Amino acid sequence: MRFWDTVLSEEYCPEEDIYQFLKDSFDKIRREHPFASYIPSSWPSTDILHEITWKSSGQFLFASTTVKYIGGDPYELPTRRLDVIRRLQPPRGQEDLPYAELNSLYNHVLLNVPDIEKVKQVLGILIIVNSEVEDYLIDSTDKLDSLFFWQPSEAKASLSQLSSIIGCDANGGISILHASLSDFLLDPSRSHQLYLCRGSVLGDCAALGLRHLRQQKLHGEVCHSTLSEVNSSCANLQLDQLLYSSLTEDCISASPFCTPLLLEELNQLSFQTLYRVYKMHERTDYFWWFVSKIIEMLHIKVGRNSPHCSESVTDT
Repeated sequence: MRFWDTVLSEEYCPEEDIYQFLKDSFDKIRREHPFASYIPSSWPSTDILHEITWKSSGQFLFASTTVKYIGGDPYELPTRRLDVIRRLQPPRGQEDLPYAELNSLYNHVLLNVPDIEKVKQVLGILIIVNSEVEDYLIDSTDKLDSLFFWQPSEAKASLSQLSSIIGCDANGGISILHASLSDFLLDPSRSHQLYLCRGSVLGDCAALGLRHLRQQKLHGEVCHSTLSEVNSSCANLQLDQLLYSSLTEDCISASPFCTPLLLEELNQLSFQTLYRVYKMHERTDYFWWFVSKIIEMLHIKVGRNSPHCSESVTDT
C-alpha cells in the first residue's frame, strides 16, 4: 500500500475520539498559548468542535493539522487562525495557509492519476452537481459512464487509483471519504490547477443534458414515454431534473457558466422540435422556462463581454 493511502485510510478514529482530542487540544491552547489572556473561556463553541470533527471524516490527520495551525504559532492569535480555518478571515499570505500539509497530500494523490481531467469531471459531478440535483444524485459509476458518454466501467477505471479518498462499492456506488476534499477542490488558492469552478462544472453539465436530449433523437423523432423516462437507456439520469438544477438563477450568473461545450450544444439545439416534445407531454410551461433561462444566460454573457463600460459600442 502506498504511503498516502496509509495516511488517508488507515489512521481511522471514531468521531468521539476525534471530538475529545479537539476539545483537549483547544483547552490546552486556551491555557498555555502566549495570547491565552485574549482567548474567551467559551472558545471555541461546541458547534465549531462538531464542525471540525465532521470535516475530519474519522481521520486524525485533518484534526491534528487543524490544531497545529491554530495553536502552533506563538505570534499569532489562535482565535484569528480559527477564523481563517473557517474562511471568515483570509490568511496573511502563502506562508499562513492553514492546510499546507493536507494540500500537498491531496495534490500528490490526485496529480498521480493517469487522466486528471477525467477525474476532475467526476469530482465536479460528485461535489458540485449532486449538491444541486438532490433527489436525482449521480452517485454510481454506471450513471457517470452514461452521463459522460463513456464506455462501461470507464468511470470506475478512472477512480481506481483514488481508493484512499473516494469509495466505490461492489455495486458501483460512489462516495467521497473525506469532507475536507470538497473544501480543497473548491478553493483555488489551495488546489490551483485542480480547482473545480462551479460555473464551469454546471455549464458543462447542462451541455451534457442537452447532448443526451439531442442524441435520444428528440430532434425529429417523437417518443411516447414521459420526459423523465426518455433517458431510460442512460441509467435514469433524469435529464429534465438535471437541466432544471443546472439552469438555476445563481448557477447561470456564476462565471464562466456559458462554457464552450454548452455553446456548442446550444448551436445544435432545435427549439422547434423541443417545443413539440414538451407539448406532447403537456409540459410547455417547462419549455418556456427552459427558453427563458437560455436567454438569461446569453444576456449575462453578452453583458460581461460588452465594451460599453470602457468605450462606446460601434456598429458592425
